[in-house]
Amino acid sequence: MANIPLSEFLRRIKPHVNGCPEMAIADTLRVVLTEVCRQVPVWRDEPQTVYFPAGMSRNTLATPECAEVTDVLSVSINGTPLRELDIPGDHATGTPHCYQFINDELQVYPTPATDVELTVACSLGPSFTCMELPKQVHRALYEFVPWGVMAELQMIPNQKWSEPKTAMFNRNRFRQKLNDLKIAASTGGATVKAIRQRFV
Repeated sequence: MANIPLSEFLRRIKPHVNGCPEMAIADTLRVVLTEVCRQVPVWRDEPQTVYFPAGMSRNTLATPECAEVTDVLSVSINGTPLRELDIPGDHATGTPHCYQFINDELQVYPTPATDVELTVACSLGPSFTCMELPKQVHRALYEFVPWGVMAELQMIPNQKWSEPKTAMFNRNRFRQKLNDLKIAASTGGATVKAIRQRFV
């Protein structure tokens, strides 16, 4: 799967925020990309096997380089799904049947009494050092993410690129497209599977 540099986004954004430092544009772009990926599982990792030895209830999840886990979509043991919890579960020992995703780690409840292997599916987003996106992820986000970046930058007061009215217009169309993407994802569309490879 080919990667597309983030500079492809910058080429669309820079003419609309003339004078804004490129580093500020790039940082804002990563923030907006990450927020979109947190709200919509547009970038899904291949399911991974996570090993929990007896007595260990928390483990980290592997990701492609320069990506981060934005959400855990499902966890299962031998095909049996675990239930996601909003609050901490039972810390007794037994066969895990619940989980939480806390501070970038997977926590299972109860603590495994024997060694277990879990199958975990995650959605991903770019890390703050990411310079490229997989081609399909780029294609899914390229149309509207620049509007969100423009809106954030144009709302900054007292800058030569400040344009509050244009910012509101860009923010509204960004949010509309994001809502469309959420609807598509809820019906089984708008997702891209990741192939494990080097991301830079």
